[in-house]
Amino acid sequence: RKINSLGDWLPEQAEVKELVFVGLSLGAALAQISALRAAVEIPNLARKVHVLGLGAVQWANHATALCYSTTFGDRAVQLVNTASDAGPAPQHTGWWVAEPSRRRDSEAKEAFVVVDPLTAELAPHFCALHNVLPCRLPRPDANERASFDLSLAPHITGVTAQLSTLSALMRGTLNSEHQMAADYQRLHLGRNYRTALRDLFLRYSDSGRSPTPPLHVQ
Repeated sequence: RKINSLGDWLPEQAEVKELVFVGLSLGAALAQISALRAAVEIPNLARKVHVLGLGAVQWANHATALCYSTTFGDRAVQLVNTASDAGPAPQHTGWWVAEPSRRRDSEAKEAFVVVDPLTAELAPHFCALHNVLPCRLPRPDANERASFDLSLAPHITGVTAQLSTLSALMRGTLNSEHQMAADYQRLHLGRNYRTALRDLFLRYSDSGRSPTPPLHVQ
């Protein structure tokens, strides 16, 4: 039988134990939207739905984010890649935030955390969904692995990007020397999120520990 849409297929999955929606970038936003719609429109499946967003672009307003959080709780998380940088921060890069541990130390050398720019706020009515897990990527020549850094989570919700610059990036017309293009290359692309997931899996497999529980960020 031909399946024309997800809406045709989902109601028939009453016997499955879990339905997992996963996506990257715009695909992550579509996974979140689809999961929320499935949970709301097919209540008997709601408790079986899980969501993993990788570098999801922001799409929800605050009311929708509250509905999403209430519906999924710990069954939905989104991973956001970050990296450390000594600075100085380029102009108009709202996805660069001051290192949280050094914000109050005036004598400390300036340091920054660079956040995947496609996860930044594009307009005031958009917001990051809950359970944001910041993942620190090591430098390419480092022997360490990626790791969670939950101290960054409250700061990630405030990063911004200029819509015109992001639009140029998506159209392929942004100057390759622009800082957003460089940060997109090192943090957002699929290979970067695959590396993060691999490192996190290996880190917790080797240690025998369970991953850190999701952090609720509204």
